[in-house]
Amino acid sequence: IPANAQERVKQLRWQLSTMLTFLRVQGAKLTHIRAEWFMTPADFLLWSHLNNYENEREEEKEEDLLMKHTKFSSQAWVDLVLQLAKVFVLIKVKPLKSLSINPDSALIPLL
Repeated sequence: IPANAQERVKQLRWQLSTMLTFLRVQGAKLTHIRAEWFMTPADFLLWSHLNNYENEREEEKEEDLLMKHTKFSSQAWVDLVLQLAKVFVLIKVKPLKSLSINPDSALIPLL
């Protein structure tokens, strides 16, 4: 990992983006998640400043950026964990042989 903070954040962003791409290829539904939501707040602020500078966009207030990061980061982590379970755990679950149930025996009388 580079010692230079800007290079480190760029590499981190690339690694997180690569991870999301890998998971999407495996079947995870993560198209609504951006890699920077997994960064620490400090790294996210640096990434936002770099991204705005490179794209010549107007800077947002740090307070607004941190609020946005907190909101979206939490949801991104929850979605990631759920999709990891789907892609790597649930995919291995095989259904049992279909049981033939007599429809008459499945009826439960209502009281």
